[in-house]
Parts: sequence; structure tokens; C-alpha cells
Amino acid sequence: MRINIVGSGVVGTIVGKGFKKLGHEVIFFDVSKERVNQLEKEGYDATMNMDDAIKKSDVSFISVPTPSSNGRIDLNCIRSAAENIAKSLKNKDQYHLIVVKSTVVPTTTEKIVKLIL
Repeated sequence: MRINIVGSGVVGTIVGKGFKKLGHEVIFFDVSKERVNQLEKEGYDATMNMDDAIKKSDVSFISVPTPSSNGRIDLNCIRSAAENIAKSLKNKDQYHLIVVKSTVVPTTTEKIVKLIL
């Protein structure tokens, strides 16, 4: 499988490296140049270009931070990831699966991610 990991923090990196170890093609996407550079130094395919990540994959795992404050979850990173993926999917004719791997409350995929996509 060709997998795009959107968000290369602790969880995204572990998930992506695990898929790679199982023999899948993995490309990491992140907005942090430092994270992308570190992953490339370790021999992984990584980019700050969502179009490239979508083009090189068949499934995207959204694995971005979802911090909480005062008992409320901040979904801004989820929204941003979904918006970036949606823009890149406009240039792709093939089926592309989106998986939300971030910690979110029930219905986040249906009420936020799906609507954006």
C-alpha cells in the first residue's frame, strides 16, 4: 500500500515507520521543515508539499495534534489537514482513502473532516 502520514509528530512517525517496516511505501507530510529534514536523514520519504504526498499515496492518515484546554478539544489542526488534503485531491482522479488517526471525539470525521473533503 502507498501511505501518506499527515503530521509527523510522535504518533504519526511511529505509525508511518511501522507501516514501512511491514513493507508499505510511506511518505511523511509535515509543516515542520525540521521534522521533514530529520525523517529524510533517517532515510524516509518526507515532504512539506501536500500535492506530492497525495500523488505518491493511496491512503492518508491524518495524525495531527489535537490539544485540549478547559475540557475542550482544539480541532484546528484537523481542519487544516483536511483542507490541505481536499485541495490536493482536486488534482487526483483515483480513489483516495482518508483515515483520522488523531484523538478526536465521536462524529468529528462526519461533521468536520467529511464536510471539508
